[in-house]
Amino acid sequence: MTPNFLRFNLPSHWASYLINRDSSGLSDAEKQEADSCLNWLAKCNYTGHNWWTYYPESIEGDEFFSKSNDWDGTGGMVCTYVFAYGHFA
Repeated sequence: MTPNFLRFNLPSHWASYLINRDSSGLSDAEKQEADSCLNWLAKCNYTGHNWWTYYPESIEGDEFFSKSNDWDGTGGMVCTYVFAYGHFA
């Protein structure tokens, strides 16, 4: 089955952790916040499908300033993270 994709604007300073699983640039609190966001996204079940990937597949475009992000609504530098999903057994 071909995966589908959802895009979320999330804090750009999470990029190394979300894409490469490298949390060395984050404080413990920032890592916990990123993990909370991933758990929330997985539970939201936006499409009625099981998540195929827990972490994003990629980042689309460059980071940019936004007055809010899709996680907690705060403003700052964000990236558009691309998550794949599908109904996989």
